[in-house]
Amino acid sequence: MGWADLSPDLLRLISKKLGDISNVICFRVVCKNWRLSIHPSDYPPQLPWFLKYGPDAKGRFDLELFSPYFNKTRTLRVSESKGELILGPSKRYVIMHDEYGLRFLNPLTGSHFNVTSKVCGMHPVLIFLGANPTGKGDIAIFLAEGETWKSWRSVVSVVSLLSDAAVLTKTFEVPILIGDAVAYYKERLYCSVRNTTMVFDAINGDEILVFPQPEFGFQYFIDACGDLLRVRLNLLSMEERRYEIYRLEDGGTDLHWVKLTNGIGDRVLFLSYFGGLCLKAGDFDGFIGNSIYYIGRNHEEYFLARYDLKSNKTQSLMPYAYRYWGSWFIPCPD
Repeated sequence: MGWADLSPDLLRLISKKLGDISNVICFRVVCKNWRLSIHPSDYPPQLPWFLKYGPDAKGRFDLELFSPYFNKTRTLRVSESKGELILGPSKRYVIMHDEYGLRFLNPLTGSHFNVTSKVCGMHPVLIFLGANPTGKGDIAIFLAEGETWKSWRSVVSVVSLLSDAAVLTKTFEVPILIGDAVAYYKERLYCSVRNTTMVFDAINGDEILVFPQPEFGFQYFIDACGDLLRVRLNLLSMEERRYEIYRLEDGGTDLHWVKLTNGIGDRVLFLSYFGGLCLKAGDFDGFIGNSIYYIGRNHEEYFLARYDLKSNKTQSLMPYAYRYWGSWFIPCPD
């Protein structure tokens, strides 16, 4: 019996141990029998890659994708690259934009589609990309600087993505700046505004309520496997930091933050300057829960590290420092 003759049941067992999506791609190209044995719904859960976009020595733009599974960086040349990369946690697609509209690119397959809708404001970041709560296609939610940054207001753009069209369906302003904590959670947009949390309807922009939050500081809002977490960063020095974790307690109109003193259990947070993602460590061999992968800064360079919430210790991961901002991206080949 040759490799091409392995039984479908055995191939499915092997496929569940592949881990990183690059292994899945290699598995599928062995032969037709292997390719047909694994359905996209059977792909193992994927760790995010850290995505960095910037010019090389010759001025050409590349995507650099760091895989924490392999602790390696892959470089992909972006064909016909143009415009600015929109940073923010995403799945399947990275998004470019210029004066003509948006370009959604799958860096694994090279497939892409263009959207003529433009994001309002300047220097947009991605807040959410996923299922539309109406049940029709997906939505992408962007946050961008207003025309005058001194106004301390940013513009939210909601783009509906259907199979044959994409439409800018709504824009509205929120009283925050790029870099302030903001997250999409259960069809609402949560924004950190000084010592309060403001809640908006994510689709029509209506303000729903405002409630107090703990001490103001640099922080993140993360949709964390069913919970909305507030992650507060305390920088003790350039080399030392502490994280505090709060969970949103939702009592209808009575919303408040509760500090988690025992950490986040099996969950792992992936943070960048522009938000983050959450996964369960138990879905991945060799990964430890109750930890945070983050992007740190040392003078003018950036690096990737892991922070253990139990010991408050940091482990450096990157073999070299980044000189550009980046964000997390969950790969998907189809």
